[in-house]
Amino acid sequence: MALTWTRDDQDRRLLETATGLAGTRRIPELLPRLKQALELGGEAAVAGLGVHDHERRLFVYHAMSPARGALEMVEVPAEDSEAHGSEVGEQRARVLRLEPRSPNAFHRTLAQRGLVSLVSVPLFGGERTLGSLFVGLRVGELDPEGSEYLTLLAKLVEPHVWNCFVDERFARGDRRRDALRELSSVINSSLDPRVVLHLARSALGAIEGHRWSCIGLIDSAGGTWKRHDRPHDYRGDGEEPQSRPIAGSVLERVLRAGKTIESGDLASSALLADETELLTNGVRRYVATPLRAGGKLLGAFLFGSDDPRPPLPVDVWLIENTALQIALALANALHHDEILRLSARREQQNSYLREEIKGEHTTILGRSNAMRRVFEQIARVATTDASVLISGPTGVGKELVARAIHEASPQRDQPMVKLNCAAIPEGMVESELFGHERGAFTSAVDRRIGRFELAHGGTLFLDEVGELSLAVQAKLLRVLQSGEFERVGGSKTLTSNARILAATNRDLARTMANGGFRSDLYYRLNVFPIFVPALEERREDIPLLAAAFLEQLARRMGKRIEGFAPAALEYLRARSWPGNVRELRHVIERAAILCDGPLLTIEEESAARRAGASPEPLAVAGARLEAVEAAHICATLEHTGWVIEGPRGAAAILGLNPSTLRFRMKRLGIQRVTGNAALPGVTSDTPPASG
Repeated sequence: MALTWTRDDQDRRLLETATGLAGTRRIPELLPRLKQALELGGEAAVAGLGVHDHERRLFVYHAMSPARGALEMVEVPAEDSEAHGSEVGEQRARVLRLEPRSPNAFHRTLAQRGLVSLVSVPLFGGERTLGSLFVGLRVGELDPEGSEYLTLLAKLVEPHVWNCFVDERFARGDRRRDALRELSSVINSSLDPRVVLHLARSALGAIEGHRWSCIGLIDSAGGTWKRHDRPHDYRGDGEEPQSRPIAGSVLERVLRAGKTIESGDLASSALLADETELLTNGVRRYVATPLRAGGKLLGAFLFGSDDPRPPLPVDVWLIENTALQIALALANALHHDEILRLSARREQQNSYLREEIKGEHTTILGRSNAMRRVFEQIARVATTDASVLISGPTGVGKELVARAIHEASPQRDQPMVKLNCAAIPEGMVESELFGHERGAFTSAVDRRIGRFELAHGGTLFLDEVGELSLAVQAKLLRVLQSGEFERVGGSKTLTSNARILAATNRDLARTMANGGFRSDLYYRLNVFPIFVPALEERREDIPLLAAAFLEQLARRMGKRIEGFAPAALEYLRARSWPGNVRELRHVIERAAILCDGPLLTIEEESAARRAGASPEPLAVAGARLEAVEAAHICATLEHTGWVIEGPRGAAAILGLNPSTLRFRMKRLGIQRVTGNAALPGVTSDTPPASG
């Protein structure tokens, strides 16, 4: 086919083209400026530029119809293109016959449109092939003059294609650098792990080729992980993800490999459930790499693209560096969060210990056989980490037994944190045990560390454990089984390795049989039971206990009391002690207050007892323990005129905290009625046993 342009027309078009191409930096911008030069007098059906992408091993055709100006882009493997086999410096027009069955998709498409040949002139940049300038013809081929014109045009276009090529390489490098710089700037602006995760996911969308990604973090207990997704349309309003098993996940593949992994095209190679989900989200390939910082494996970062082609090495490098940035920022934030948590825990421990120091701690004393057995049990169990259930009547010193176990245990250098389960309103027990987050409920104005967290590494003593509701018992059981819990209003799983000591004055086996206490929790607590006997069963210990109390009280009151008058000591040995050791201490304390001489006398004991001591408990033959307890509390309340608080109130007489007494009254259904108190569990026709 002969070119219909004259030599002047050719020179004019080449000159106009040279002027029009100045300053062009992108291939799609070059093509419209080549339109007139490539018309070839209306003979060219299609024309354009081919660009050799050496990194991806592709040849990219940027084609247009000179008559209509429509643009299209087709990518084919480089080995199937006309660039394959071209020798550097050999710049001459080549004529390629177009076949409908050509392995080259672009050539095949042109043949299907009725074109018969493609005239292509290679473009070079230094020692590499840049691509080609081409025209597609419906009939014949160009004559020598036309081929010479096309070659001159190629030489003219070549430096501009090179500029576009270099500019795109630099721009791509700039975009990668800017993406890393932006990511680093954003994610290091906060020390809150949740904020870091949000900021990181927001910034990931700016990385070239991003379709879907996730930051997977291994849970502290191991075996599960949380996947913090970054979909294409991420808005930052997602909920905290649920834990999912590591087994059978992409994370497991990364952990097994211990390094970066690349998937195949998921359209044909999706095997895992995660990969099927990725494909549903438009991901064709992904790169997953470990998240490591400070020698610790935090999880993995997965970057998904909708491009089915393998990623470039430089893109893998970008993803690995992105993962490193995320890992360092997360590790820093988690470390800061841990410092704050430990600081808050230490502060609350110190506050708790200051309150403990204000109180007096008496060493458990006794020389009786009954107490020797208790001491032997303490010595045997203290060095283990077994749970201990301490039982016995009110006032026998169950807390002292717990403290003795703690002080002889490996946890002695850590605090023993205690909680009186009966003294806390039922709605607050969970918050006291596990802590709460700010805003968890109306009065939660700050985060609070719970007793389990305070006791981490030490001992947690649960007094009156039998008073816990069944709902709280279930949550307590979970901590005992797994060591895991969440603060009220929080979603972060915390752990505690606190040793559990529990105490009760109830018959938990009977309560369990009646459905008031969970059997699984009972067996968890009752690994090693210790029963502390009543003072009635160890009367030979009374002089020892009385002497210790007197020394302690005299020192506190600033009095010089050398001992007991013989009659006072005999009285202490002889009288009954329904309130046990606690009642003994109260009697001595009252006498010490009244004592003015060197020897303690208890001449006023009988009068004092008539004024404030507890009446004899109501015993009902065949009655349940709760009924006897209710009757005794009612009798004491009647004795004090239903006064609960104060030195002569029912709580002081019974040796209970006022809030504990109110809780028991509520549990037992005790309420004041006209004339007499209600006695739950004791019918009106059942006469009380005589004292």
